Amino acid sequence: MRAQDFQGVKLYRVPPQGKRTDKDGVPVRPKKMGKIHFPVFTPDGTRLVGFMVTPPEIAGMVKLPDVFVAYDALEPFEGVLCAVDEKGSFDKAAGKRLGVDIDHCIIWTGMDVRTRSGEALGYCADAAFNP
Repeated sequence: MRAQDFQGVKLYRVPPQGKRTDKDGVPVRPKKMGKIHFPVFTPDGTRLVGFMVTPPEIAGMVKLPDVFVAYDALEPFEGVLCAVDEKGSFDKAAGKRLGVDIDHCIIWTGMDVRTRSGEALGYCADAAFNP
């Protein structure tokens, strides 16, 4: 798969498995979380661990910080891509659960690409990974 296949995809937040129905038995609708912005790789750059998600702006003016969502917390639900709403699915808790420091992880997309001798080749537009 390619990281660009996920960029711009709307991501929703779905309750954990036991809380997906209301008291009346009606299924709970997933809540919009934002759009997938960048893939995040381990500090050595060899394995995809998750995605940065850009939440919608408040009142169209106040930008919120990006949220890290672990790759293994994503699942399809009612025809859309959703993140399971559990503590270990987001930000520092997800990094701790995955055994990586999120602050040291690499976002390859948009990074400058150079040869070993230092010659500039351009920038990284996409990254491939094996799900």
